Amino acid sequence: MKILIVIHNQVNTGPYFKVLEMCQALSYLGNDITLLCTSKQSRIKLRMVKSNGVLVIESPDLLWGNLRQGIDIWNILNRLIFVTKNNYDIVHGIDCRPVVIFPALFLKYFKKTKFILSWWDLFGNDGTALERSGKLYNKTFGKIETFIEEYFRRFADNATVVSDYLKVKLESFGYPSSKIELLRIGCNPIDLTVYDKLQIRKEYNFHESEVLLCFVGSLFENDKNLLISSLRKLKGKNSNFPHTIVLGNTQIGNDICSELSINLLGRIESFNDLIKIMFSCDYALVPMRINIANKARWPSKTADYWSAGLPVISTPISDYPKLFPKYDLGFLSKSDSPEEYSEAIYFAINSSKDIYKAMQNAIANFVKNELSWTVLSQRLSNLYKESL
Repeated sequence: MKILIVIHNQVNTGPYFKVLEMCQALSYLGNDITLLCTSKQSRIKLRMVKSNGVLVIESPDLLWGNLRQGIDIWNILNRLIFVTKNNYDIVHGIDCRPVVIFPALFLKYFKKTKFILSWWDLFGNDGTALERSGKLYNKTFGKIETFIEEYFRRFADNATVVSDYLKVKLESFGYPSSKIELLRIGCNPIDLTVYDKLQIRKEYNFHESEVLLCFVGSLFENDKNLLISSLRKLKGKNSNFPHTIVLGNTQIGNDICSELSINLLGRIESFNDLIKIMFSCDYALVPMRINIANKARWPSKTADYWSAGLPVISTPISDYPKLFPKYDLGFLSKSDSPEEYSEAIYFAINSSKDIYKAMQNAIANFVKNELSWTVLSQRLSNLYKESL
């Protein structure tokens, strides 16, 4: 099959790499895959590159920084010109920004291309827009974002969602349940036998014998405050206080880092180095408040935590309350309060070696059978065939 995957994200961002992993897995199945995304810098011309069998088309965008969110008219125009010159069996849009939806609808109605639309994140309707940009944006431009995100989903021939919350929401629009596939954001399983935890800790000058907690990525302000408050409460009840390794764009003051034994490493460019650092830790943290945005999402960082063999300590967001006990994936707090989350961390770091080892084995099986892109891409390829 000849397939066009369309995203609004820029090259070399977290979502881009996840979609690229998916594209590469689909390519390994014999599909002809093109990924249409937004350029990191270009404002004038399209750029084409090959990445492990995937043709990547980087569309220019006249906006800059955080404004490159899939709304630029010049970006849309370049994408429309590109798709007029090419034919596909399937166009698969990830989320519903204008730079995704208009090229996809053009292919659907003018070239009779089957249209698959995925829902990976809830932006409008009190979702990420509220957490990211605040109440004023949410009540003004966020209303437009909500309309675009919800209205155009009815035109998709088939849909995928990453959580039960989004499945129910899509059904509430009148979209047929039979055409919705629950498909998580996956990962590539890693051969962890090639890594030596003690050696990596020495390499990065981490504490060799103490418990290390890991967090990767960025945090909304409310979630960051939850993490800090929880660690403070944990420090008050635990003489064996763990060190926390934070990678990515999360900013925490030096005084707080010193108080709570937090080591900020910033952005790690090499994926292999990222895996090594995660593997050197003992547990991964997902400190997220229970709100609409976090109920709807499937935090893709969690898949990478599990691929590195880390039990996850999380608040009860997404589909975690159903999945954690079923597959033994980590430790879930009872609520999103600092008291309850610190309790979950305390219970995790004081659990026995037998419990820890059994959990790692369960996680390895979950990654292999449920989250591997090899498995997910086969399910997605089957969905494409059904749509055709």
